[in-house]
Amino acid sequence: MINLESWKDNFVFDFFYKIRSFFRNIISTIRWLPVIWQDRQWDEYYLYKILEHKFKLMEDFFRYKGMHVGAEREANQMKVCRLLLQRLMEENYTTPYDERNQPHFDWFQKKMEEAFNKEPNGEGFIVIAEAYERDEPDARWIVPAHKHEKYLRKQDIDLLFRIITKHAEKWWD
Repeated sequence: MINLESWKDNFVFDFFYKIRSFFRNIISTIRWLPVIWQDRQWDEYYLYKILEHKFKLMEDFFRYKGMHVGAEREANQMKVCRLLLQRLMEENYTTPYDERNQPHFDWFQKKMEEAFNKEPNGEGFIVIAEAYERDEPDARWIVPAHKHEKYLRKQDIDLLFRIITKHAEKWWD
């Protein structure tokens, strides 16, 4: 025979549990709304933005509500991932190497500004710089700067996904 008191207790408990879950989902939606509102499909920046927000939420959860012994360590791992994602989004990989080449970049900027005042040649093109100009920057300085920037970005991406690959299945509470 069915115990009605037990059924009523379970029904009341389930009802309040579902209401509490509903409000938590609403709050979670509000937390994600600014990130989703700004999301675009253009490039990796928006993917990094979503991952960075997720790592921030998980880091806060593990740091302040984590119940197991390694929660603080796992929160620190998530913080490293979040900081790597921020650095990838900022794209600030300049080094003293780049600063040394600033005159070359200034030369190109000057040529671009001059090009706005030029008339198109007979073929309809605007010549930015004539071939073999005396003050033309040497490609030996610019190309390695871009290679170094790509190397630093790849290093950060590799570290980020190595941490995720190694630890993601352990991040639960």
